[in-house]
Amino acid sequence: MLLKQGVRASVLDSLDDFERWGGDCAYVFPRGYRHERWSYQRVAGVAYQFARELDAREIAKGDAVLLWSPNCAEWVAAFLGCALSGVVAVPVDDAASPDFARRISGAGANQAGVVSARTGGIF
Repeated sequence: MLLKQGVRASVLDSLDDFERWGGDCAYVFPRGYRHERWSYQRVAGVAYQFARELDAREIAKGDAVLLWSPNCAEWVAAFLGCALSGVVAVPVDDAASPDFARRISGAGANQAGVVSARTGGIF
């Protein structure tokens, strides 16, 4: 398939850019009263680490992982880690009700979940 220059064939192609951009700031997000900054290199590193963790927990290609947390660099890294492993990321809006998240979790073959401190006690 021919692609225009700059167009990605998949979300994983962005990891090549992340590694090339290295220490440049990728994400800034509030963490309590402060703002935390993550570099592209850190996001890529955590994505690879997350993919290894999925493998260690025997969560394999085609399995599903629920992602229910606020938008943050960790969420992006988890999403990319799922993609690296061939695992299906099932994103749930952080504002979703607990009942909705439970229904989504029970509807598929979710093998695991990535949740925030606020949403973690629901399951």
